[in-house]
Amino acid sequence: MARFRYNAHAASNILATVPSEPEVIAVFPELSSTVITHQQDIELRRGDTADIHVQVQNDEDPPEEYPIGTSVLRWAAKQGYGDTESDGVTLGNEAALIFKRSYDSSEIKINGSQAIVYLKKADTAALSFSPVVWDLEMTKPIEELIPSPGTSARLLANSAVVRANGFNWSDLGIQVGDLFKAQGHMVVVNRLIGHLDIEVDYQNWTSDSAAPFQAWRANVKTIAGGTFRLRGDVVM
Repeated sequence: MARFRYNAHAASNILATVPSEPEVIAVFPELSSTVITHQQDIELRRGDTADIHVQVQNDEDPPEEYPIGTSVLRWAAKQGYGDTESDGVTLGNEAALIFKRSYDSSEIKINGSQAIVYLKKADTAALSFSPVVWDLEMTKPIEELIPSPGTSARLLANSAVVRANGFNWSDLGIQVGDLFKAQGHMVVVNRLIGHLDIEVDYQNWTSDSAAPFQAWRANVKTIAGGTFRLRGDVVM
């Protein structure tokens, strides 16, 4: 008869390591307008949370920290660059898999020349393992566009369309990519709709038929990017 022996001392020891949070360097060009985007890779397990720590600096030698407190940051992981289709897959921002904006401090939090991009479990849990790319865009105000006295903007809850009251947006000189600020939120202008309406990259307004606002001509630069890879996960 075969006998089975139980060895109470035989055990499997596992060493578990908590991975450090991703860190990236972003460069806002001051000396050269054609500086190449700082390329870095981000890799994590699918479904894991991650706080991506960003340090923004200029392109001087040696580089100096670049304050971003009055700017807007937008971070996206997407299927590719451009806006065309390849093998049935749409490439570019139109196919953003994850999109984060500094309008919401729970998505991107800015402090001085640093920022943190917060990735939650829901952001990556359902994504495929195929490598995608990520970009960090910075929109910096460079010149305030001052409206005439007594003018205002109409804001509607759950609407990205902002209507001019008592003036035309074209007279103010606002353009796609400029910055609009109302109710404490500085957001990017995505589209001009005639002379009276603009579409911005935000819609969580409190309805206001005559909201005071500010607007700025803006400088837009992609300041960091790279490959975004997801590794296999354990818990679905």
